Amino acid sequence: MKEGHMRKKRWVIAGSAVVILAGTLVVARATTKSKPEVLESPFRLGKVQSEDLQVSVREVGVVDPDIKVDVKSAVSGRVMGLRVREGDIVKTGQVMAEVEPDVNQAQSLSDVKGAVSQADIKLRDAERALATQKSLFDAGLIPNQTLKDYQTSRDLAADALASTKSRYQIVEDHGIPISGASNSQQARVTAPMSGVVIKKGVELGETVTSGVSSFNEGTVMFTVADLKSLIIRVNLNEVDIAKVRVGQPVRVTLDAYPQKVFDGKVRFVAPAAKVVDKIKVFEVEVALAKLDDAFRTGMSANVEILGDRRANAMSIPLEALQRREGQTVVYRLKNGLPEKEVGKAREALNGRSKFVWLSENWKQYFEPVPVNAGIATLERVEVLTGLRPGDQVALEDVTRKKVEKDDENN
Repeated sequence: MKEGHMRKKRWVIAGSAVVILAGTLVVARATTKSKPEVLESPFRLGKVQSEDLQVSVREVGVVDPDIKVDVKSAVSGRVMGLRVREGDIVKTGQVMAEVEPDVNQAQSLSDVKGAVSQADIKLRDAERALATQKSLFDAGLIPNQTLKDYQTSRDLAADALASTKSRYQIVEDHGIPISGASNSQQARVTAPMSGVVIKKGVELGETVTSGVSSFNEGTVMFTVADLKSLIIRVNLNEVDIAKVRVGQPVRVTLDAYPQKVFDGKVRFVAPAAKVVDKIKVFEVEVALAKLDDAFRTGMSANVEILGDRRANAMSIPLEALQRREGQTVVYRLKNGLPEKEVGKAREALNGRSKFVWLSENWKQYFEPVPVNAGIATLERVEVLTGLRPGDQVALEDVTRKKVEKDDENN
């Protein structure tokens, strides 16, 4: 009796569980069916509206001194003394370093003074010879060509003297030893301008090459810059250069001071492109209206060059512009389209028909309108003719045939 009673009790519990589960499913289905199906808008539409448009070009530039000079040694040799470091203020002619010429360089420099004397003697000899030949020419004893040859010799001697004097001047200005009598003599490297040392490129004991050699560019020992005059150098992509011209206003921000905006103007646009990382760019220089202590050479600067501006311009989203039969058009939603037609299109676009569009069905909903476009920003474009405020336009080419949708059972 007890075993039969227990079996009956188990069946009652199991039956109750089935009823509860079934009831839960019914409630869930009823809840699901009770929620209205949310359908997406059948079209990606934009609206014609009146607004202010501002054309601008944005790029990242670098804060750079307007004037900076690389300082090099007049002789090749070893760095024996450094008088300045980065950040130091220097004046024109101030000694920045000493360089001991190498053996070959010192030997050749010891001949500089003697070369000046020899060139001077040769010039005096050429002038005396020319004077003698001129007397003979005046007496009719030599032809004109002979006199011209002596004049040429005199001119060559004068050029040679000028060249050796220039070389000697370089030696004298930089304190380069002009005799081999003392190995302790060293060439002085001096500041070519007043400013701040923004870069030091050598250390004590390093070997440098001459900056006046015709065979190489020489070692850059220092870079001196005028930090009272900073500009921003920007490399603009060639697709944007047509929007930029000298005199345009510029807004500048720095990553270190993102909330502060600095004013400037475009002062230079390169006439020719250069290649940077395999991309053609044009260098643009921006002059700051007022130099602020926030600017440091080498900083990155966010630049926005302001171009044409239109107040109350009639505009549409840029993606609404399409090309049709050689014209620029937009596809305008027909006015007064019946709600039934809109619903039909909505069902089609939500997969309830085999294709979204078939053949020329788009003409039931849209009409192509030729337009004349004006200025454009990154998002919107000015429309000069063809549309009215409040018109709705497609943000895609509605004439393109859509792909057949996959069967949900597959």
